[in-house]
Amino acid sequence: MMRFTAALVGALSIQAASGSDVNGTWKYARSLDPLQVMDSPKPPANPYLQIVDNGVWVNENCSGKANKERFNYSEAFQLLLRNGFNEAKLKDFLKGQASFDLGPKAVYFKSDVGSPKCGDDYKRLLVQDDTLLVPVGGVVLRVYRRTGAGQGNSNPPSTIADGHRFSQLPYDTLGFYKLCAANITGQSGKPSATTKCAPVYYPYVADSESKNRLAQLIGSNNYEKRGAQMAQDYAPPFANKLHPVYTVLPLMKDVTVVHVEDLEPQNGEREVMSGVFLSIKDGKVVDQVNATCVMNENYICMAGETRQYQLQPTGKFKHF
Repeated sequence: MMRFTAALVGALSIQAASGSDVNGTWKYARSLDPLQVMDSPKPPANPYLQIVDNGVWVNENCSGKANKERFNYSEAFQLLLRNGFNEAKLKDFLKGQASFDLGPKAVYFKSDVGSPKCGDDYKRLLVQDDTLLVPVGGVVLRVYRRTGAGQGNSNPPSTIADGHRFSQLPYDTLGFYKLCAANITGQSGKPSATTKCAPVYYPYVADSESKNRLAQLIGSNNYEKRGAQMAQDYAPPFANKLHPVYTVLPLMKDVTVVHVEDLEPQNGEREVMSGVFLSIKDGKVVDQVNATCVMNENYICMAGETRQYQLQPTGKFKHF
């Protein structure tokens, strides 16, 4: 069975998120202040957090690991308890304000992600179905909802991406490398498709023997000609007997965007090509972005707060 097919079968076997599943993309919805001590609780600096295999990613300065632990109300909500907000009272409050059941279905995680290294606190996480609570400072509760941004349209148009699972937006290239690369290369270093990065990332490996049209297009693309850094010994990959790792973003109408990474072992014989975004329309590569950035839900490539490129309906990337 070819790599592409194996990845697809594995991806399709993943079930819907369970009550204890903290992995996925979470989008900030609102802040709650049970003690009503703040006029307007401050939202997080970044509205998203993504979790893969319990690895938490907010941005390059804010990441770490979350571990499931037994829930202890007096430890998790000590300040609320001191102010007369016991577990029963908080349970009623959360049920009414956030549709969150602080009961047996709620799963508790502790992490090493928080101030001062990232300016926000994600040291405690409570998840129940599609709601995530992040207690901040012992007073404020930030509410996140599981987002379906990575699933694409329920009935997408037929494109070269047929048969692929979409990775989720926002797509952080550094987050992909930090949370997923080790699952692709393994101990041997040779890339292989995996479902261990789901549901945030669904990585595939293009093989020259594959009959898949998208894999063939990615493996035959001349990345150096389109400006990729350190691609002289890489492009086109199939001609150099290499295997590009790629992920497919949700479609923008009939435009397919893929992120391509060089995760092949080089053994000092060549430099590693930097990752790129390819836009594809009508079965052809239209444009290429050679940047480490975050592709947000509006298909704008962001470097921090700076807009770098935006995908156009033509498949071209507009440079700001």
